[in-house]
Amino acid sequence: MGARLSATGKAAAEHGLAQERAATDHQRLEEEYERFAPLNTDFKTLVTDWQMRSIDGKLTRNDHTDKAYDAAVLGRLPDLHARTIALIDDIAAHASRIGGYRRRISDALAKLEAGDHRYLTAPDRDSYHTPWFEFHQDLINLLGLTRQQEAAAGRAL
Repeated sequence: MGARLSATGKAAAEHGLAQERAATDHQRLEEEYERFAPLNTDFKTLVTDWQMRSIDGKLTRNDHTDKAYDAAVLGRLPDLHARTIALIDDIAAHASRIGGYRRRISDALAKLEAGDHRYLTAPDRDSYHTPWFEFHQDLINLLGLTRQQEAAAGRAL
């Protein structure tokens, strides 16, 4: 079962976003978004490598039976995480709502490091991918961009 904002709720959300956007240093946010773009590429590559792998030159679904391969893929996440946390902190200094992503992705990383690999991409929980996607969408919204513009720029979600 899903939920949907009413027309009044949508209008209130848009008004709040417009106020937040007006109070944000747009040039600084654009610079921070440029820092996010390579992080996003690295994360998408990591997720693809987690889900798929090349075996005998053929791209196949990762069955996760090769523990060394999986460990190598997940071993790339802590560095990416540290760079992302630094960016979130920088953005949160002038767009405080963004700071909430720090806890959410850190919680997912802790669960991954504890061995629950569902916390990388599972859609039924607050996996690393879920707040990552929402963080990206929030940056797009704060900049007044659209998903279509981002796809055209090669930064699709």
